[in-house]
Amino acid sequence: MHSQKYILEDDGGLEDFDREYDITQLLPPPLMEKGTYHLKGLGLDKSFVLHPDGKEYYSFHVLKNEDLAVLQEAVKNCPDKGMRLDMSEAPVRLYPLMHEAETVGFLGLGPSNPETRPVEILIFSILKEFMTMNQQVLMTMGLHGKVVEDTYKALERRNAMLEESEQKYRRLAETLEKEVERKAEKIRKTQEMLLLQEKMASIGQLAAGVAHEINNPTGFISSNLNSLKEYGADFKLLFGKYRDLVKAIHDSHTGGRIPARVQEKLDEVRKTEQDIDVDFLLDDILTLVDESMDGADRIKKIVQDLKDFAHPEKHAIQYSDLNRIMDSTLNIVRNELKYKTRVERQYGNLDEVPCYPQQIGQVFMNLLVNAAQAMESSGEIHIKTYMEEDFAVVEVRDTGAGIAKENLSRIFDPFFTTKEVGQGTGLGLNVAYKIVDRHHGSIKADSQLGQGTCFTIKIPKENPDMECEAGEEECQN
Repeated sequence: MHSQKYILEDDGGLEDFDREYDITQLLPPPLMEKGTYHLKGLGLDKSFVLHPDGKEYYSFHVLKNEDLAVLQEAVKNCPDKGMRLDMSEAPVRLYPLMHEAETVGFLGLGPSNPETRPVEILIFSILKEFMTMNQQVLMTMGLHGKVVEDTYKALERRNAMLEESEQKYRRLAETLEKEVERKAEKIRKTQEMLLLQEKMASIGQLAAGVAHEINNPTGFISSNLNSLKEYGADFKLLFGKYRDLVKAIHDSHTGGRIPARVQEKLDEVRKTEQDIDVDFLLDDILTLVDESMDGADRIKKIVQDLKDFAHPEKHAIQYSDLNRIMDSTLNIVRNELKYKTRVERQYGNLDEVPCYPQQIGQVFMNLLVNAAQAMESSGEIHIKTYMEEDFAVVEVRDTGAGIAKENLSRIFDPFFTTKEVGQGTGLGLNVAYKIVDRHHGSIKADSQLGQGTCFTIKIPKENPDMECEAGEEECQN
């Protein structure tokens, strides 16, 4: 009978009822062949199904080798909610196919775009339900065949195996209990992190208030310096007239004798001019005023950048220039960098990209501060920006100590840090990774010990979240 293909021939007993089914059984080829016609009718003719290791199981079109390589890499870190991949022919969204808490394969639906998302989610849900129903059918068929064929002796063996299975599930229960404890600890740490974020938000509001208060005296200092500069120019003009008058007095008495009292006063004037070096003073006064005005302008710029950084984040995505965000961030962290780092900027012409500017500024700040802390005494930070296809790219390269190869794959993990106790929480790069991922971008690190580290950030020119309404569940996914 047909059910024999699902029954073990070695009289394995309980395995027939407690077995694990693979993708070829839960989604047999005949089903996939019938589904092809309907998916093509919906415009999803670039769809496919993969084995758990990323190898092709069933595809509605021929997958190229480069696409298979991308897929085999993507399945290693595919989240439960799925992920979007840029394939050679069209974008595809990859979904993990779960069965009894294990990944038995992956479903790729494409071309994927915001308009097809509801259809994709519906297809994905239907396939999951079919897998569950198919498992029940397979188990029922196997059970029916075995009950008919098995003898009393075989049933005794199964009873023994049931007891063994019970022990296995007891052990599994103990493991799950430990896992619950681990998750509880993770939740506790997350709560601590949220509390820290609340404190940082309060500090940000305080900083914004201080910045506002600094702006007021800076404003009238700048205004007074402008007035002083005008006064200095007037005094210089007046002093020139006065010197012309002294010269005219001398010239008018060339043939005669200047009165003794007038001559005495003129000598005093000349001596005073020499003592105070009046020519230098007239020039230096205006120079000092210019430098003071430049300093006041720099204070205003720092205060404005600080207010922008500390201001509560807007909920709407904005089109922003990453070069401007980087300059603003450099202005804020200048005190962290100026004593031991030299910053070189090589900016390209960047298109404005949709983003949350303050969050991107937080990413830049974390990378710049980390770069400075990676230098024992002094070093350089090189910042390079450019466009690469549909992405704005920012490279932050330092000449610091570098990262060991065995740690490079863990630097974005929460609470992982190589710094000494008290010098780092291990959250900076994790926060940066989550922010970039939220923008549908990417961040990677290349490093060599003793030579420094280079972080490369890519932010796409188009963000699917721009097309979603705030609060809509699909946008969050």
